[in-house]
Amino acid sequence: MFASMTIVLVGVFLVLVVAVSIFLKFQGKEEPAQGAYVSSGTLMTPAEQEFYRVLRNSLPVEHYQIFSKVRMADIVDVQKGMEKKSQTSSFNKIKSKHVDFLLCNPNDSTIYAVVELDDSSHNRQSQKRNDAFKNETFAACAIPLVRFPVKTSYNPEEIAAQINTAFGR
Repeated sequence: MFASMTIVLVGVFLVLVVAVSIFLKFQGKEEPAQGAYVSSGTLMTPAEQEFYRVLRNSLPVEHYQIFSKVRMADIVDVQKGMEKKSQTSSFNKIKSKHVDFLLCNPNDSTIYAVVELDDSSHNRQSQKRNDAFKNETFAACAIPLVRFPVKTSYNPEEIAAQINTAFGR
């Protein structure tokens, strides 16, 4: 009698666990309410805007087109032929990450280099891991990545020289 009662209680407990799991899985999966989104106002932070102005004035428009806030998944692809699970996992690592600036050929959008503007948040351990991932990924794809620390002012000639050096111009 005790054993059968225990089995029934365990069964009820398992059914409850499954029901709660299903409920939690679908919790928050509903469509966002009308008006759930608002404009962020600007695309770039004030530091990014300042750097962009200097970057734009540092590089000749006939040689460089500058894009900002580009997803890594728009710059690099996941290798074909990988196991589906590995391919999905690899894509998930790049789909939500972005770069600050992407430099391309203005005529055909050939990728020249990635430019990252590093502020004090890049001292955090999580950001260091993210930076290392970007460094390794772009190096593996032969896409130069040039990092600049956030400053109150920039020298346009130094910026141009550092970018041109990154890919042999």
